[in-house]
Amino acid sequence: QIIRRPVDANAPQIALAPLSYADNRVARAAGVLSDFADGRTNGKAVSQAQGSYIAAGTFSDQAKAEELGKALAGFGKAEIETSFDGKATWHSVTLRSDGRRSEDALLKQAWAHGAPDAFIVRN
Repeated sequence: QIIRRPVDANAPQIALAPLSYADNRVARAAGVLSDFADGRTNGKAVSQAQGSYIAAGTFSDQAKAEELGKALAGFGKAEIETSFDGKATWHSVTLRSDGRRSEDALLKQAWAHGAPDAFIVRN
């Protein structure tokens, strides 16, 4: 949004950008909260808005990470992120809600399917 304001009646107009994004943030937050309160959300939207997920495990063996990812895929959105720390390659398995189950339920499924050290990451 550009706000145009004359300096004086004879001066040309200059463009000023708004100095705050608070209006946009407040509107987005209010929308999410009202959808949640009205039951119009589907777990996935709330989970992604919060940035929460299940950290199921990190493996040096890609096959083990893929095995866990496949075991958890039926419960939500399983992802494998690969990173290199300068010495070794690591494969981290995460599980996010797809709206069918709560994060607590996903955590229990992770524990039951070979990820005993899994935990919830909340941002």
